[in-house]
Amino acid sequence: MKIGFDCASHTEVAEILSLSVSPNDIIYANPCKAPSHIRYASTKNVKKMTFDNITELYKIKAHFPDAECILRFKAHDPTPSKNPSEGALYELSKKYGVTIDYSREILLQAKKLGLNVIGLAFHVGSGQRNVRTYTRHIEEARRIWEIAREVGYTFTVLDMGGGFMYNNFEEAASAVNTALDNEFGDMIEQGGIDIVAEPGRYVSAPAFTLVTSVIAMREEREETGEKRMVYIADGLYSNINAAFWPGELTYPTVVKGKRTYTAKSTLPTSSASSDSGIEVEEEDNGSMDQEGGISTLMRGDLQEYSIWGPTCDCMDIVIEDALLPKGIEVGDWFVFKDLGGKILISLFLYFDSKVIGGMLTITGQ
Repeated sequence: MKIGFDCASHTEVAEILSLSVSPNDIIYANPCKAPSHIRYASTKNVKKMTFDNITELYKIKAHFPDAECILRFKAHDPTPSKNPSEGALYELSKKYGVTIDYSREILLQAKKLGLNVIGLAFHVGSGQRNVRTYTRHIEEARRIWEIAREVGYTFTVLDMGGGFMYNNFEEAASAVNTALDNEFGDMIEQGGIDIVAEPGRYVSAPAFTLVTSVIAMREEREETGEKRMVYIADGLYSNINAAFWPGELTYPTVVKGKRTYTAKSTLPTSSASSDSGIEVEEEDNGSMDQEGGISTLMRGDLQEYSIWGPTCDCMDIVIEDALLPKGIEVGDWFVFKDLGGKILISLFLYFDSKVIGGMLTITGQ
């Protein structure tokens, strides 16, 4: 197994090259690049790059005719539209990829231009919860592989993209390996194919925990139906931009004095009676040798909150419905785990932020 780098931009390519990585170990995986960025890749001899349209082929022909082109095909996942709790958290096929039916035409055009197309790429969407999607698109890759052979290309690269989640990685890996054996087993045995995967989310998700403080409160207002509102020092326009997408953000752990509580989503109205028992993690932080436990807080001990970021934008809502212990106060702490896949993406300069040993602290001070 070999380690390489998938770069989606000129900046990422430059950053990886600055680490003395060989250009041969980089795939410039953006099917729609600026002409100047293709020229930059040419000057650095970063040959492997993706494409999915004829315009891109003409740009590559003009600025980097020796490039090793990789055709990206559309990996459409209809699951989220049928069941929002399944499928990819972020579907990427709306923007990139050719259909199987169009693949022959674009490969013929590449052949006419004298370009070297060496393989295929697809991406099932980031945070893919339906592992069957990998199987289906590996099967489709084999169909396009045969179309390429008919056109006159001998492919040697299959880039399966990413989307691997931390909590279903073994299941996804099993599905991928089975599909690869079924569709490309002969080539794998002969060593005639390079299989590329991008497990960035899987590797990075558990690496970062966000700790942020409660900076303000707003009381519940019965006349308007507003829940009690909690304002924290981080939000959608900094490190919790994962809240833009349903299913991405986990509920926080609340640190209040020497106790921690795991937040829960608000119960349905039918089960939210005053005597409903809800299990909430409660740990004693006062001593390292004391074991934490699970306490059952009654519905009367809990309160519905909405959690908001610090900006003045009404879009900056982190969690709309959260069930937390009563008595949340300014100075308490919220802990969001497994944010490594999306954290540090759009850090605004006015936030006082620093990374310490895998933990990003937003103080609000």
